[in-house]
Amino acid sequence: MTGTITITPLTVVATVNNGHFQYDGVTRASQASGLLVTVQLSTGAQTVALTNADIDVANDSVNVGTYTYRLSASGIAKVMVALGPNYQINDTTMNGTITITPAVLSGQLSGMQQKIYDGQPGELNAQHFELIFTDGSHIILEDSDLAFADGIAPIVVGRYAVTLSAGGLKRIQALLPNYLLENVDTQQAVFEIVAKLGPLSDTVTGTDTGTGTNTGTSTGHETGKVPSVTGRPSQSINQQTPVKTTHQLPQTGDTSANDLSIVGLILTSIASLFGLAGVRNKKRSE
Repeated sequence: MTGTITITPLTVVATVNNGHFQYDGVTRASQASGLLVTVQLSTGAQTVALTNADIDVANDSVNVGTYTYRLSASGIAKVMVALGPNYQINDTTMNGTITITPAVLSGQLSGMQQKIYDGQPGELNAQHFELIFTDGSHIILEDSDLAFADGIAPIVVGRYAVTLSAGGLKRIQALLPNYLLENVDTQQAVFEIVAKLGPLSDTVTGTDTGTGTNTGTSTGHETGKVPSVTGRPSQSINQQTPVKTTHQLPQTGDTSANDLSIVGLILTSIASLFGLAGVRNKKRSE
């Protein structure tokens, strides 16, 4: 009589690895490279490379995130062929993950905001600034996105560095889910308080010398601040420039003397005429 002896396939443990790549806006999670199935055999480990046709990815996308994948029907068949008829895997529902990580993004914050000194703390206005990224895109800023670099609102005349606030960075990062904002150049972002020119105060004083000449002194006083190129300005200057002026009055005394001389000459001439007439009459009477 005869009998049969059946040798069944050896069940082996198979695992899949996890994959990851950086966001590029094009590659989907299912297109990740480097995915493998590793099978532990009695003779050692054996690996089988997987392609996007060998896996199923839940919610497949190009966006940053972590995705779960498992072997597709074609993937299982591929592994079985690679192992041969003497082996079978213990679990065909094994799964792994594929992670798309954010791309690194840099940007430049630039702009200039000015105000005239008024003794009040400066307030940043986002309309004067812009944030442009290395890929050419930009974000519309809000006032709360900005902050003074030293954390103190300036009051005195000077130039002050502007940067992104902690809240601003958080808000902007939320608008860029596929990017990691690591470097923002803020050297071109400046807030400036310029000096307010005060009114010029003039005083004129003089004394009449009695000779027709009045001498006086006119002084002007103006106070201003000297802006500091870097840091907080701590110095001011007080400019006082006395300006001496001389005012010539009309020479009334000389004019009166001239008038009297002319009158005297006229009277003398008239007297001479009367004298001449008297002499002539006397001769006639003789």
